Amino acid sequence: PGYAAFLAEVARTYGDRIDAYGTWNEPNIDRGWTGTDAAAYARLHQLAYAAVKSEDPSARVLLGPLAGTGLDPFGYITRAYDAGVRGSVDIVGWNSYPPGTPETPVSPASGAELSGPFTLARMLRRLDPGRRVWSTETSWSTCATCPDFNVASMRMQADYLLRTYAYKRRYLHGFVERVFWYNVADGERSNDWSSNHGLVLNGTFAPKPAYTAAVRMPVQLQRAPSTVIVTRTTSRASVRKLRVAPRQGEL
Repeated sequence: PGYAAFLAEVARTYGDRIDAYGTWNEPNIDRGWTGTDAAAYARLHQLAYAAVKSEDPSARVLLGPLAGTGLDPFGYITRAYDAGVRGSVDIVGWNSYPPGTPETPVSPASGAELSGPFTLARMLRRLDPGRRVWSTETSWSTCATCPDFNVASMRMQADYLLRTYAYKRRYLHGFVERVFWYNVADGERSNDWSSNHGLVLNGTFAPKPAYTAAVRMPVQLQRAPSTVIVTRTTSRASVRKLRVAPRQGEL
């Protein structure tokens, strides 16, 4: 009840500036929710959904975002629906860090990434027809000293960025509404996987090849661009605004 009351206050105070709400982050893995209890999260989500809608009926409320890599994310979604979340979900959020290339098929049993939207599509047609998915985080780390899971060279990262959005347009259109690239700038630790997903380097804000790929994406995809505002404070205006999305709502 306290969490729901907090979100209601947020929606009441800032609702005219907020487009969507995620009711947690990665509750299906231990670092997100101790015990990964889908039924407990479902109860919290239902209370949070009702609280936000009471103050801002036009807001969209995401289930999750959920971790696409982890202990059976598809089973977790099924258990959340078994616990009663249907009717309290506008969008399913999905954080995806592919272990291989954007197109590499991965067994759903492994907990799995860009095969995830196809599996989700089949599940949601049964569990909650009409729901859509936002890929709320996706990217590849350029950490050169990290283990070889979701790691790429800077040039590979740029190539994968373009291929991710091309893949979405070709195979996931109509089901995956938006794909969000994580992150804008690298963190401080060059030997840390999570600190090296950015489009620009830490400190200097020097563009990585992925930044150039993002800027050129409208030409690559041969569509008219719209503007995406990146909400990260920096002294370099060049990384605050990127024209990357071909059509509003499509990426």
